[in-house]
Amino acid sequence: MEIANLVKRFEGEKEAVKAVDGVSFSVPQGKIFTLLGPSGCGKSTTLRCVAGLEKPDEGEIIIGGKTIYSSKYGVFIPPHKRDIGMVFQSYAIWPHMTVFDNVAYPLKIKKMSREQIRSKTENALNTVGLQGLEDRLASQLSGGQQQRVALARALVKEPEVLLLDEPLSNLDAQLRKQMRTEIKELQRRLNITTLFVTHDQIEAIAISDFIAVMHEGRIMDVGAPREIYDRPGTRFTADFIGQTNVMRGKTIATEGELAKFACTIGELSCSLPSGVVAGEDVLIFVRPENVKVFKDKPTNQENTFEGEIKTVTFLGEYADCQLRIGEESLWVRMHPRSAFREQEKVYVQIDSDASFSIPAK
Repeated sequence: MEIANLVKRFEGEKEAVKAVDGVSFSVPQGKIFTLLGPSGCGKSTTLRCVAGLEKPDEGEIIIGGKTIYSSKYGVFIPPHKRDIGMVFQSYAIWPHMTVFDNVAYPLKIKKMSREQIRSKTENALNTVGLQGLEDRLASQLSGGQQQRVALARALVKEPEVLLLDEPLSNLDAQLRKQMRTEIKELQRRLNITTLFVTHDQIEAIAISDFIAVMHEGRIMDVGAPREIYDRPGTRFTADFIGQTNVMRGKTIATEGELAKFACTIGELSCSLPSGVVAGEDVLIFVRPENVKVFKDKPTNQENTFEGEIKTVTFLGEYADCQLRIGEESLWVRMHPRSAFREQEKVYVQIDSDASFSIPAK
């Protein structure tokens, strides 16, 4: 799937608002590509443009080598003629219909034979683990089962592309975790190209092959989940995905892939962004899990500073701690059974390889 320079405007009270502002990306065959961002960033509008539920104002959309929208050539293929399957946030299944009838509906619209409808519907229900529930009303299903019905209906006509618009947001936390694993396994088994939309960063990291982080209608960063997390290209991405400490610094010297920076806590070594030279201002990002805390001064003193523990908050899986180093506050994630206490003097060591910086703008 190819999206090029997509623009979608909505009329506002005073002027038109660009909900999607020059968005471009490509989704390789058989991969899950996720649009991630806060509410109102344009991710669902982008997906609805791909589905044909919104008509863009500019740009081009190509699925499987076929142009389904082009402002340049005046092409707009209606939704029912696009080779897609879609799962909505609300699932949009009919409560008065049985599971079988809900899933079979797209095939009946295409006027397939009874034998084809029966065979394809049963295969789709088997694929999502709903065999044996064909005659049950959709209203009698659990949230997870309803989500599987929506998935089966999207897959029953064997589309080239699957579109998922926040399909897990209505489920409780434990069921979301289970379903994101099931969706990923199902997608890999079917090898179906998938465009996934979510505001949940953990969901995006867990399920995706590639992530595009969106903000105010634009794509800020694109990459594999680990790339987006470990080496974000913008402050927005670093702040939005996971928790991070941000410090301003000035480049002192470069040493291969690392550089020394002068910042509020002292001299700090971390990864060097391409093109940065000595004297340039940067933003330094340190993830809480990449900070180690010691009672005694460690032997290796690189990136080691004296500090004080200000707060310790037990969060079950880990302890969330706020440290004070000079005038700077750092958040640190420690083992929940750590013996550190508030107001305790400690030594803090920052992992140079796991920390990163970008030019300050």
